Amino acid sequence: LVLDLDRPKGLVGELAEWLEILRKRTKECCEQMEQRRSGFLRRYTQRVNKRLGSEAVAELKRYKIVPLPIPVLVIGSKCQRFFSGLRSASGEMPCMARALRSVCHAYGVSLLYTR
Repeated sequence: LVLDLDRPKGLVGELAEWLEILRKRTKECCEQMEQRRSGFLRRYTQRVNKRLGSEAVAELKRYKIVPLPIPVLVIGSKCQRFFSGLRSASGEMPCMARALRSVCHAYGVSLLYTR
């Protein structure tokens, strides 16, 4: 997913909305695969848990984080103006950066900023 940081109004809500759409669609696909191939979702979950390790899985459960079953990268484009605002005294941009990071963390996706 690519976010245009030049237009920050409603950015966090849009990100959460798109990630929720992805979550619903991947859930539908996993359910369809489960119907065709018995045990797929169970085996997939076991592989992910093994890759993450027991401590990471416990942390996910503790903080009620349900990562998307597919790798997702959120790219914040045009970040020059965004990060120049981070240095401002208003505090709006640092809050926006924390909010984006928080939403990405809740969905278990990566966040990357680029020019």
